[in-house]
Amino acid sequence: SRRQKAAPELTASVALELTDLAMQHMIFQARLSRRQDANGITTPNGERYAIWADGIDELEFLISTNRGEQPKALAKIASGGETARLMLAIKGVLQTRNGVGALVFDEIDSGVGGRAADIVGQKLWGLSKRCQVLCVTHLPQIAAHADHHFHVDKPVSDGRTRTRVTTLEGQNRVLELSLMLGGRETEASKSTARQMITGAERIKNIKQDEPHPHR
Repeated sequence: SRRQKAAPELTASVALELTDLAMQHMIFQARLSRRQDANGITTPNGERYAIWADGIDELEFLISTNRGEQPKALAKIASGGETARLMLAIKGVLQTRNGVGALVFDEIDSGVGGRAADIVGQKLWGLSKRCQVLCVTHLPQIAAHADHHFHVDKPVSDGRTRTRVTTLEGQNRVLELSLMLGGRETEASKSTARQMITGAERIKNIKQDEPHPHR
């Protein structure tokens, strides 16, 4: 009964997050179902259902990405970019309820364009107000919103590959963002990088004290 109550609440909360992520036309549903099984457990209504480690309910996420289309299984129709933003929306909702201490997003920018990437960056930073967020990204629009920016590379030394992590601050961060923008350092790209950092800081200052809609 708690799951039956929670499913529409999750659907509504994720819909709010998707609106923030510029996916307001997407329909998201959390659907509960049960599989009848003659050898399963008998419920109070006399029906027998297959039972799993977490009970007799099966949960499936459904989405519709185009107007007029019926929702279908997320796992079958979502693109890489849609899946990335959907996971961000779902994690954003659930994190306020399950108290996870850290979230790791690897390549969440897959298939995400520049305008949407800026919004994704804002949402990731919003999550970081409530837990630690580690994000691997190749998009400067997302990296500009980070409170701490690191560069990871794999130099070869003495015939062995080693992983090196460098903290980027000040001009080094500007340079890295400019390289992420265009692959080479130019005055124009550095100027754009500075504007991105300044713009991200301005947004973060505005949103710093805003309450989270799902608390």
